[in-house]
Amino acid sequence: MLLNLFLGHAEEQRVQLYDRLFRDSTHNLTVIAQRLGWTYQQAYYVYKQLPPEFQVGKSLSPVPTELTERLVKSSLAYQALYNAYATHLPVSDLIQTLNCSVPILRRRMVKLKHYLQRLDLKYQFNEVRLEGDERQIRLFYWYLFAAVSEKLTLDRVQLGDRILKTLLGRDLHSCELPVVNLLVIFFQRIDEGKLIKPTPPQIDDCNIPLSLVSACASELNVDRIQMRAELTWLHYILTVSPYVQVNETTLRLADVHLAENIYRAFIHGGNPRHELYLAAIIAYSRHEQLPLISDDDEVQEAQLDKEKVHRVVAANLDAYEVSNVALITENIINSLALDADHTLLQVYITPKLPVAIKDHIIIFLNSTLNHQINVVERQEDATFLILLNRCSSTDQQIYYWSLGLSRKQNLLQLLVLLNHYSATD
Repeated sequence: MLLNLFLGHAEEQRVQLYDRLFRDSTHNLTVIAQRLGWTYQQAYYVYKQLPPEFQVGKSLSPVPTELTERLVKSSLAYQALYNAYATHLPVSDLIQTLNCSVPILRRRMVKLKHYLQRLDLKYQFNEVRLEGDERQIRLFYWYLFAAVSEKLTLDRVQLGDRILKTLLGRDLHSCELPVVNLLVIFFQRIDEGKLIKPTPPQIDDCNIPLSLVSACASELNVDRIQMRAELTWLHYILTVSPYVQVNETTLRLADVHLAENIYRAFIHGGNPRHELYLAAIIAYSRHEQLPLISDDDEVQEAQLDKEKVHRVVAANLDAYEVSNVALITENIINSLALDADHTLLQVYITPKLPVAIKDHIIIFLNSTLNHQINVVERQEDATFLILLNRCSSTDQQIYYWSLGLSRKQNLLQLLVLLNHYSATD
């Protein structure tokens, strides 16, 4: 997850321990230490590092995410990024404020540095600022602040309220914290002269009223052409981008068809909601041409054949859009892999096997595969068969249980076949 990039080993252990304490009503450190594979002494030491309100009392009221957010906000990497966004202390003052050295700060930001590279962003230590596409910088700050429930202060209340009423049809007080935060970031970056490069509107009916453009241009000291581009971008992000919601009416038919083809090439059974989300990502990739900021950075690419995803995308795009193939593939791969994790695998197990073996197979598959296993009664309803006798009249994938092998050997061979089936189907 994104927040894990800010945590060191000690902080990760605190999160692990508190998560167990929160879910275990007995709060028994001995039992929890065993489940974590720790010694009791290690668990006790980590426990004593928890803030007082997260230690065992009459009840454990703060949820685990609150501890994670607090640890992230107190981390050197987060404070350096917040300084780049808001306070702009020079590196010498920043190091003094954080009570650390430049080498230590660099080490604490190694994981984050690699994450930023995937987003085409770079943290400049000497200038203590983020570099890259201005749109991506704003979205990264927005995404990060939402992840830690950071509440930014909106100074231009009246102008902000007018923008939201015009673009969203909602007043300021009815909008959620992330919406307000994006508006704050929007004003902050423009005030600092950090402007986006105008691009063609994503939404055909995105007619920003001239009166709003003029009011914003006057207060923010920006020319009207630039201000229209800024408001058009803000409107797009807050209304139809994959960061906010999926709006079927704004998607191109080609995007929807491509999403359907991709989804059904890798996932058994359609999921219209996810197909539309993929279509929104594709539309975003085509229009903004930016890597999608995602919290799914720990998804292993091995769960899906990336080259196959690339080929499916390429086969469905026109020749003039080939340059977007790699970007679309990168932007959808994690989301697609997460849904693939929950693919429902329909399994038929021959009744000729003893019930004890059948139960053992089900437990084994549910504990080792990324699929949800559904054992069906009829052979024709299954996508995968486990049989004893040879069957040549079906196109379904089959594993033949061998009575000449041990149960463990059969299960290992079954797992190998299932993993191959998942990768090639």
